[in-house]
Order: sequence, then structure tokens, then C-alpha cells
Amino acid sequence: MQAFAPHANSYRRFQPDCFAPVECNWGHDHRGAAVRVPECRGAGARLEYRVAGADANPYLVTAALLGAVLQGLEQRIAPPPAIESIADAQHPSDHLSHDWLLAIERFAGSLAMADIFGVDYRDLYAKIKRHEAQRLLAAVTDIDRLTYLTRL
Repeated sequence: MQAFAPHANSYRRFQPDCFAPVECNWGHDHRGAAVRVPECRGAGARLEYRVAGADANPYLVTAALLGAVLQGLEQRIAPPPAIESIADAQHPSDHLSHDWLLAIERFAGSLAMADIFGVDYRDLYAKIKRHEAQRLLAAVTDIDRLTYLTRL
């Protein structure tokens, strides 16, 4: 998730019923799926990867996706069945991470990301993101002031 949702704010869109994917799945013309296969043929045929946000680095997204596809092909990992409805998408074990700090730690410990990006890059990227998270968590926001200062 870290390559596709790189900032704390990136995770705000991953809410049920918001047409942003919340599960690791795919579907035919399903706007809630992580990978959507639109009902197109010929030159318009494509896959849509709906997890990456507009704030993600397109080069990292492309490298991560192509690397993951290559790993899947090399390891002969079969995709799960396509989802057809919202009910099909409700598999708690397949949830995408909606927690930025957890996503950073999963990225940092991912052998797949080390294979795709190299261990040095993965570790440096995780270190930078941990530092970014510490700075954000240390900041006192307007919400903090409004919520807690008025109670004193």
C-alpha cells in the first residue's frame, strides 16, 4: 500500500461505499474493486488499478505493479475469482491496509518490495516515511486544540 498511498492523507479515501477499493480483489466493471476490468473490447480493452491515488509517484506505482505481476507469473499465483457484488468483496482477511503507519511497517518488512525495489531503496523509503509520520504525529493540529483544549 505504501507505494500506492504514500501519505497520511492518502488513506482518507479508503472508506466503505466510497468507490475506493477496501479489499484486495478484482472484478468486471466493478468500481469498488482494486483491479477493474471495464466492459471494453479491442483498442479500449484495459485494466484499471484503483488503489493508487493521485498523490502517488507514478513511477513507483508502475514499478510496484509490474514487479508484482512478474512475481505472480513466476510463482504461478492464480488470481481469486472475480467479485460480482459488494457482498462478494467482504473478506476480512483481504482488507487493504487503511492505516498509514501499518502500511509503512508492512512495506519495510516486505520481501516482495525488497525484490522489486532492492533492499537499500525499500529500507531508505521506509526510514523517510517513518520520519515523516513522527513529524506529523508530533504536530498539534487545530482539531486537537478544538477537541481537547476546550475541555480544560
